[in-house]
Amino acid sequence: MKKGFLIGLLALIPLNVSANSKEEIVYSNMDYYGNVKSVSTTSHIVNGSKDEIVDYSYLRDIVNLNGKEKFSITNGENGLSKVAISGNGRDIFYRGSSDRVTPITSEIEYFLDGEKMDVKDMTGKSGHVVITVKLNNNEKTTINVGGQNLNAYVPFVSSVMMILDSDNSNVSVSNGKCINTGNRTIAMGLGSAGLYDSSGIEEFKDLDVVKFEFDTEGFEFSDIYIVSKAKLLEDDDLRVFDKLDTLVSSSNSLKSNMDLIVKSTEDLYAGAKSLKSASGTINEKVGVVLNYMNEILEGTISLDDGVKGSLQELDGIKEMLNSSSDSESIQSMISLIGLDEDAIRALESTNSELAPIYEGRGLANLDYSEITDSSLVTVKKTYEGNVNMINLLNGNIGALNGSLAKFNEINEKVNGIMEMLNSKLSYMSDGTGKLREGVSRLRDGISELYSGTSLFDSKMSELTSGTDRLNVGTHQYSESGIDTLYNYSMTVKEYGEKLEALVELSNGYKGYSADNCDSSLFIGLVKASNSK
Repeated sequence: MKKGFLIGLLALIPLNVSANSKEEIVYSNMDYYGNVKSVSTTSHIVNGSKDEIVDYSYLRDIVNLNGKEKFSITNGENGLSKVAISGNGRDIFYRGSSDRVTPITSEIEYFLDGEKMDVKDMTGKSGHVVITVKLNNNEKTTINVGGQNLNAYVPFVSSVMMILDSDNSNVSVSNGKCINTGNRTIAMGLGSAGLYDSSGIEEFKDLDVVKFEFDTEGFEFSDIYIVSKAKLLEDDDLRVFDKLDTLVSSSNSLKSNMDLIVKSTEDLYAGAKSLKSASGTINEKVGVVLNYMNEILEGTISLDDGVKGSLQELDGIKEMLNSSSDSESIQSMISLIGLDEDAIRALESTNSELAPIYEGRGLANLDYSEITDSSLVTVKKTYEGNVNMINLLNGNIGALNGSLAKFNEINEKVNGIMEMLNSKLSYMSDGTGKLREGVSRLRDGISELYSGTSLFDSKMSELTSGTDRLNVGTHQYSESGIDTLYNYSMTVKEYGEKLEALVELSNGYKGYSADNCDSSLFIGLVKASNSK
């Protein structure tokens, strides 16, 4: 049954069947502790109807497995031999041995009830068994990522399997699955030695160890199979790197827009404070004019001095109402509305990128304590933070439009009153009209102006407070939301570039028996007979 299962497992592994290609299967026999006792390799050359095939191999003691084709072997440098084969249009299968170190080797340890033991001393004993298979990657090289040469290992994916009989219970395996067939349990775990060292991705840290655990009534050693292949991702899976590029590009654009919004809110807040200061000064000067009018009306100061003083104050008010700094502050509010609208579009675009993950994983219904994947926590925070920021920006757009409308209304009204006051004062200065009636009407106009400027000053206080909150809010959101997403995307980009380089490295692996193999499969077997 064990052989049948292994054959079924190998049947699931895709092999290259194109013309004139070469495949190899490398068999390693190991003792209880993973020490290699012998290595043999079967090479399969897919013949594209050639009468003679020329191959190269590090193998020795080569034997033809499926025919009577003649082999001519010429020893070359560094142990690499030239193998000329009379193909006769048929596929060629040959086997040989080698003492070269295989890309993946292992170290196996055994524990009974927490105590490390020699496997022979465990035989027949009952208790809780732990078997750890430490995978070692011997294919160290360098890869270029972002212009830097980094140490890396050729990525191999390893399946480590045990088949345990019914005397064993509570069987588990790390990073894998157990299948109970009734009278046996098949436990298979996945590993990838060197992947963490090559990528630096924390989630890959323990992939170099596969751990089996079970309870036994009488321990008896079961064979351990280790099947490895240099294949990190299939070609169709490489499209994920294109999506990473899109995410990084979107986050860069969002970061730039957010930086611009933060700068604009700082400018808006400064402009609002300037407007607030000006509105207070205007209100104060209008109060002075109102006092003049009251004094004129009561006759406590001379008419000439009162009129002249009023005209001077009104001229100052007119200059302040038409000052360039106020116009610039108002223009800043108009510009910020446009920036807010751009930011909303950018945030909605980012959320459309994140929506398949956010909605597909049901993150809206999960608390952060229920999410174990740090990247999903970042997606939830970013998505929901974007929604909150969109609402904040929409509210800010409404507030700014309202403030601008109110400002224009008050400004238009004040200017109208100013024109009227100026006309009346000029009229008074020329000594025409009925003095008492004119002063009375003028005082009423000044009173109305004072009420208007007081209201304007109050509204400017509200606007200054609002822009202050917006300034603080955009800084906080930029730091906790956008900057977090940007830093996350930069980390994803770095990991993505490493993984893409590692995928290329695994696809470029050319074999154990020679450097011309299109497909290599490594099968390690730990049997009791290998340890004698």
